[in-house]
Amino acid sequence: MLKLGVITDEISQDLEYALKVMKEIGAEYAELRGVWGKNIMRQSDEEVREVKRLLEKYGAPVSVLATPFLKIHVDSVDDYREHLKYLEKAIRIAKFLDTDKIRVFSFWRRPDRSRWLDRVVDALREFGDIARDEGIVLVLENEASCMVATGAETLEIISRAGVPNLKVIWDPGNAYAAGETPYPDGYLAIRNHVVHMHVKDCALINGRKRWVAIGSGMIDYVSQFKALVKDGYDGVISLETHYKIDDNREAATRESFAGLLRTLEKAFNRG
Repeated sequence: MLKLGVITDEISQDLEYALKVMKEIGAEYAELRGVWGKNIMRQSDEEVREVKRLLEKYGAPVSVLATPFLKIHVDSVDDYREHLKYLEKAIRIAKFLDTDKIRVFSFWRRPDRSRWLDRVVDALREFGDIARDEGIVLVLENEASCMVATGAETLEIISRAGVPNLKVIWDPGNAYAAGETPYPDGYLAIRNHVVHMHVKDCALINGRKRWVAIGSGMIDYVSQFKALVKDGYDGVISLETHYKIDDNREAATRESFAGLLRTLEKAFNRG
């Protein structure tokens, strides 16, 4: 059956507390993004050792290091050099925490997107070549605010890059926010490249797209999950809650994870 996890800072920046909540709600895998107020790739060696101690204490394997690599302006040479510099450190952290997956983006989206696609491809190739030599998989997330927003755009860039260790984080919520029908359209475009998945749901409220609990929005997760199983998907489904209840992330994560479990029951007649 599908493996379930959570991006820990959607619960709390306090990693130990987030791991406790994960265990309570039934999530197994920890996706690491923000820890103690800063991204996982910016942690000191001592802090990374404490991260590992806590992960082992709560029996939570790491699914992905959710770095913000290439969430920068495409024409910023200085920002690119900084991210490239941090890649080596992120690789060391990933290995130490026993994951082979590091998240990457595709630069902030520009109105003249087509003009910059060669730059996107070149950057992903450079990052991918460095990571490949270290046995690391770069997972490209589709993000509405970035150059790669939909399944169709993801396939275009993945195909052009031609990097064997450049794979996909499929985020149906982000595809929906970008105007694509996530399932079947987006997913069928990139199904052969997906090794990790984010889930969050979205609904039209007063004419605006708003993040909501899994199963209460517009995304057909029942069909999506059935397709994953049919396709033999063996990665993690990682909840990225993306909303709060009365300014409370934990409450929203509990609500959305419960919705995820109900959706899985509906898809596979469990329970």
